[in-house]
Amino acid sequence: MHDKRESERLFSIIHEDAQSWLAKAKQLRMSAAVMWAEFENAARSDQIHDGVTERMLAFSGASMLLMGFAFENLLKGIIFARDPRAKMARVQGGHGIVAMACAVTTLTSDERYLLERIQVYLTWAGRYQLPKFSQQYHEAQGKVAVTTVDPKTMNQLFARLEQFLLTEWEEQQNRHSV
Repeated sequence: MHDKRESERLFSIIHEDAQSWLAKAKQLRMSAAVMWAEFENAARSDQIHDGVTERMLAFSGASMLLMGFAFENLLKGIIFARDPRAKMARVQGGHGIVAMACAVTTLTSDERYLLERIQVYLTWAGRYQLPKFSQQYHEAQGKVAVTTVDPKTMNQLFARLEQFLLTEWEEQQNRHSV
């Protein structure tokens, strides 16, 4: 068991390590893929059976929430790869993945739309029936949804951001070894 000082030291090391953020992002992505596969299985089921719609909603929501956490970790990893001492803005309660993504790269319209929808799941739709305020509910109209192209867009964006993190991390390592 670590004393308080040692725990704080380890916390700081892990917090600043872009590779740790990437590892967690990959784990969450794996979990999201399992949920998406269950969603697809439910979607292929005979729709007249009891519980099919409920299963589809449960699995698609869980998948989007987990992918949101995966992207959030990946984006924070990029930010810490650039600057290990960076402070996170509290956009969308710390879950502002659209703002984070726009700060690190240019998004296509499909990628932005995907992240906007995922962000809704991160902030409330993946956890609660309603957000805190009716305005948030109004703004989310049409965004609590999944599309058939989401997995492809997610995979392409994740791969691009992962490569970006690795490049940023390597450059940061090179700057510190000089």
